[in-house]
Amino acid sequence: MTASSAYPRFKRLVSAHELHLFFAPTREEAARAAERMDADGDQLALLLALKSYQRIGRFPRPEEYPEAVVDFVRRAVELPEDTPVMADGRTAVRKRRVVHSSTLDGLGLLSQTRVQSRRLSSRRGRRTGLLAGNRIAINGVGGGRAVNWRAMRAIQVYEVGGPEVLQEAEVDQPRPGPGEAIVEVAASGVNFLDVYHREGRYSLPLPFTPGTEGAGTVVEVGPGVADVAVGDRVGWVEIPGTYAERAVVDSSRLVPLPDDIGFETAAAVLLQGMTAHYLVKDAYPVQGGDTVLVHAAAGGMGLLLTQLITHLGGRVIGTTSTTAKAELAKRAGAAEVILSSAVDDLAAEVRRLNGGQGLPVVFDGVGAHTFDASLASLRPRGHLVLFGAASGAVPPFDPMRLAHGGSLTLIRPSLGHFIADRSELLRRAADVFEWVRSKALEVTVTGRYALSEAAQAHSDLEARRTTGKLLVVPDAAAIGRREETQS
Repeated sequence: MTASSAYPRFKRLVSAHELHLFFAPTREEAARAAERMDADGDQLALLLALKSYQRIGRFPRPEEYPEAVVDFVRRAVELPEDTPVMADGRTAVRKRRVVHSSTLDGLGLLSQTRVQSRRLSSRRGRRTGLLAGNRIAINGVGGGRAVNWRAMRAIQVYEVGGPEVLQEAEVDQPRPGPGEAIVEVAASGVNFLDVYHREGRYSLPLPFTPGTEGAGTVVEVGPGVADVAVGDRVGWVEIPGTYAERAVVDSSRLVPLPDDIGFETAAAVLLQGMTAHYLVKDAYPVQGGDTVLVHAAAGGMGLLLTQLITHLGGRVIGTTSTTAKAELAKRAGAAEVILSSAVDDLAAEVRRLNGGQGLPVVFDGVGAHTFDASLASLRPRGHLVLFGAASGAVPPFDPMRLAHGGSLTLIRPSLGHFIADRSELLRRAADVFEWVRSKALEVTVTGRYALSEAAQAHSDLEARRTTGKLLVVPDAAAIGRREETQS
């Protein structure tokens, strides 16, 4: 098979649009390049063939990388089996129109590779190919035009809507700008904030990759990065784009992970743990002896709040939708649990469980369905901390309701305002990690989903079929390994 015949073999996988994304400055040039490859074949055809082989073929083990690629190059250009392979992993491939010299670190790991494309003579006796005479820098290393050689898998939202709009796709790997780092994502937390983004309630430019918290390993840094280095284990929150194999993150927002905090733990606890931290420390400082109402007490956020309030000496009355969830909330420390579906007047039941008195504070992450009952559960000068809208946004209301309810206060806080400064971000994260170590917080991961199952994760979360924390794990094999360990 010649280089010219290598391109048609992969034509279904490599479109002119992808030529534009990877190699050409304009769509018109991409189309012309595709036409030339159909007619002649050239160095670009060979590179695209290798790229496509990486997509559809088995990923070799690291020790197999050089020979696997060399073998494919040999077959692609009909080289004899005795073509020499250099000891340092390079191969020289020469056959009439093709001159290819590269350091072969693997099909998808060519971060140190430079491809020098030389003058190529076509059958018409002229230079052909988009790469002819150009020096191409794979993954930004070397001179010439930067090429993102390997695509990565990510979830894309092309239009807002239900869980079905979460589509797995191949996209270009991100490149770090000044002050940014590229992180290989080990786990990404699933939150209602992701649902709000997907629905368009909180709008993001389309298309976008959902997910705002994760943990992983820094694999590349941009200019001016001093907070982290390649190889660091890190976590982050409130940075869109984590339902993917890699994410680009402002390095000043990365939290270094202690050695005793694993990736899944960090992805499961950082966002909700720091949210719980500011809720009980700042939005309403919980005091020993306070009786507190926590809605959805068996959810990921509810369990953390219940544990922290109990740790601080408070008494939790929780609400759940099922008896199984009620047991989970009680194990987390809830003194009383109300089944929402079993009572006609939730506020009256709350007051009954508190000796007929209203409460100093209600933590409400449910929103529309519980808002009225939350206000009615408060004592005079009580505080409603509305930190979420899992059941939908609260409709507009007359502020005089707060006065008539007994000079009540309402706060609608957001985590970003409580971690805006890096020192505050690191302080809250350190407290959360310490609570995990001391068992004041026990992280419960109850669902792990591959990227292709992201829509199912959202469906399960919205239907309240889950308890604890849900994670999207880009490496699907890691889910199996974890399940084997637990069995």
